[in-house]
Amino acid sequence: FQCVPHALGMTFRSILRHGANQIWQDVRSRSILKVCGGSEASPVSATALVRGEAVVAGRLDDLIAACELPASGARDSLRLASLLDLRGRHVEALNALPHEDHDSALVAVARFLRELIDRHIALESERSQLLSKHAEPVSRSVEVLNCPTDEEVAKFADAGVPFIIRGSDVAPNWTPESLRQKIGSCLVPLRRCADDSVSWASLEFAGSSSFEDFVASVDRRGTRSDAQLFDFSIWQHCARSLGSEVKIPKWFCVDLFSLVSSSVQPVSGSASPTLFVAAAGTSSGLHVDFLQTRFWMTLCHGRKRWRLVSRDHFTCLYPQYLTDLNPSFPVDLDAVSNKEALARFPALAHMDVYDTVMEAGDIIFVPEGWAHQVDNLETSVAISAN
Repeated sequence: FQCVPHALGMTFRSILRHGANQIWQDVRSRSILKVCGGSEASPVSATALVRGEAVVAGRLDDLIAACELPASGARDSLRLASLLDLRGRHVEALNALPHEDHDSALVAVARFLRELIDRHIALESERSQLLSKHAEPVSRSVEVLNCPTDEEVAKFADAGVPFIIRGSDVAPNWTPESLRQKIGSCLVPLRRCADDSVSWASLEFAGSSSFEDFVASVDRRGTRSDAQLFDFSIWQHCARSLGSEVKIPKWFCVDLFSLVSSSVQPVSGSASPTLFVAAAGTSSGLHVDFLQTRFWMTLCHGRKRWRLVSRDHFTCLYPQYLTDLNPSFPVDLDAVSNKEALARFPALAHMDVYDTVMEAGDIIFVPEGWAHQVDNLETSVAISAN
């Protein structure tokens, strides 16, 4: 559990225990909706907020000015602190937080908001230091370990860098067609990558379908925004059909995600490993795995391109925490070669990017806290677990 910040578990527990979700929705989520909704004639996407676009900045300034009138209580102070944080005035936001209150729900929300503000302040400081060094970016490759020993795997995992294991027999011999024969009638939720989304991995719900109907279009080359099956629990939905063929890599046998999640809120059974099926041309947006867990993925079929950024250069991506501890990003890794994006977000030019292609049968290990973006170069089938 070393990779999971102590404050994360404590704040989540507090919010769950004290029923503070309604207050959080009021001081944070509704403020975001108000800023992005604007007048009915001029709504903007939440990505405009993350990018700090002028129209959103103006609306935030108006809301802040209205909130700076004499506050009537702790909730008004929380709302002002939240707006200042969204505007990028993080130190002012910290100072605007109310003192400890007798209401346990308000205390829980204040602590959670403080966690977000503290992260933003720390990220700004780290980014300033990196920019002052004028470091040149380096394109790095991901080490490929061919039929490695246990000691070699442990060495790389302990070093906290991504690597690929090649030559193992872990990957099930699954293709879209073979899966159709096994789970064709299974109802699956689909996701699509949306450029204007601030959801985790820029993935939005794209409806549900039988697996058979979904997979009928997978062999045709798609676009970045086409529907894909993403992170679908094998154990919870199709254990009888697929469970006997799943092999967990011996080096990564602990389901840390379920262990951590159960410490916050009890769950019944493990969600991992999960199934991914996607057409060539589809993608998942830039993201960090939930709860900052490390994970592995086995590619059963196809090819995937991975681009990764280390924890040391995470700040160069200008992450922002809107409503939870999953960061949103103003741009993705395609922006590294975009002059306009580099002018607005100069730290992008100072980070190292790890770039690699997974082949069928490969296992990739991604350390905790590493941001990554994945493109499906071919129709792909994969399984993964934290």
